[in-house]
Amino acid sequence: MSTCGYERWLFHAGVVALSSALVSSCRNMPSASVRSVTAGTSGPVSQQVASITAAVGTDPNEITADRQYPRAEVPQDHEFLKFGNISVHFGNGRLTVKGPAGVSQYQNDIGSLKYAYILRTHRAKLNGSDGVVVPGVDVLPIPTDRLLSPKDLPRFSFFSAKPTTIGFLLGSAGASGGSTQQMILLDTVTGMQAVIHLDDMWPPVWLDDRFPPSYAETTTSIALGGHATSLGRSPRIGRAYVFRDGRYVRDSEAESRIYQQKCRNVRLTADDLAELRRHDLTKINRASGTRFLDYLYYGTLSGHTNSVQALLKGVSDTVREEALWILPYVAGPAHR
Repeated sequence: MSTCGYERWLFHAGVVALSSALVSSCRNMPSASVRSVTAGTSGPVSQQVASITAAVGTDPNEITADRQYPRAEVPQDHEFLKFGNISVHFGNGRLTVKGPAGVSQYQNDIGSLKYAYILRTHRAKLNGSDGVVVPGVDVLPIPTDRLLSPKDLPRFSFFSAKPTTIGFLLGSAGASGGSTQQMILLDTVTGMQAVIHLDDMWPPVWLDDRFPPSYAETTTSIALGGHATSLGRSPRIGRAYVFRDGRYVRDSEAESRIYQQKCRNVRLTADDLAELRRHDLTKINRASGTRFLDYLYYGTLSGHTNSVQALLKGVSDTVREEALWILPYVAGPAHR
């Protein structure tokens, strides 16, 4: 893999050429598979980066967006509310759906504080604090003083151009402020179901206007210094999905295109490099930390091993140690 003279620049040409070197590396990297990437530089840093990035790829045993939850007792028939060809029941933080394909149950088991809402659209903007979503224009409270009725659940277009979809949002937040949410989307005509997972209230990136639309997850899970410092924490593109044969499945081709483009868009400057030589993470400019992690993240996922290695050699020991600590999360199961 060509690194367009990146390592030679790092030692001989000075920091001014960093941005163009990184962009050139991203531009010349093939966008097919990133499993075949191998390191071309010896040494502890290159060995660690190579062993991590070589594992990036799509695991054929983990290609869907579905997640399984412990099956609870199914409510009695009279407790369900019927919507066309499906029936729903919500209670004790659990949504139970009966449809042509059988019974499905959804809940959020992570976090100490759990909540649920009705969605007016799959493109709802989520607002709140400390991981707790609050009601809004497209996020409606579930009645607590009476049973759910059909008029409580607006129908919108998702599975088809016709407004046949109803939606729920299930969420939970932990003591640290981190949170997860699930959008449960149900077609009242066909009985099709879709589950879209969110991280810290960040909506997915919708990739097209098809029915149902393809999307990419948004993740905010990596930062230098963890939650205490959160240097470089920013929304980044995670897995991409396309709806096929009645369910969402991984779209590795879309992921490759997105990661390559994001890598090309990173613009690290000489000032950024100077900031990243600091040993105290709290004194590093936050914008510099974000751009550094952008390249570390998208460079790793698009297979630019040599450039990631060379970049890590030009930062402080503290920044390098933190980066090597989070690299396994970037190249780990969340992206395979």
